[in-house]
Amino acid sequence: MQLQAKRCHIYIFILFHDIQETCQILVAAFDMQARRGLQATGGDDYELCFSAPPAQREAIAALPGTTRIGRVVAGGGVRAMTSAGAPWQPVHAGYQHFA
Repeated sequence: MQLQAKRCHIYIFILFHDIQETCQILVAAFDMQARRGLQATGGDDYELCFSAPPAQREAIAALPGTTRIGRVVAGGGVRAMTSAGAPWQPVHAGYQHFA
């Protein structure tokens, strides 16, 4: 994702405090740091990810099954933030699809 963001001249912010703890098995088995790593680099993601203008935020939030996980701004790269607003970096990178 990092390479694609740079090529598109966008900066993607992933906000971990917006990612809901939906899998109670993971919550019970791993601490927050480990869960963040699994969320960020675990692979096999079958959710649709899209971006939309801020003016559409309320309408999209009203759709069943949608969860806001970040924002896109001008720049180049990807940055993950903790719920406290601190930058976060995974210990291991995920699969590089277009490397």
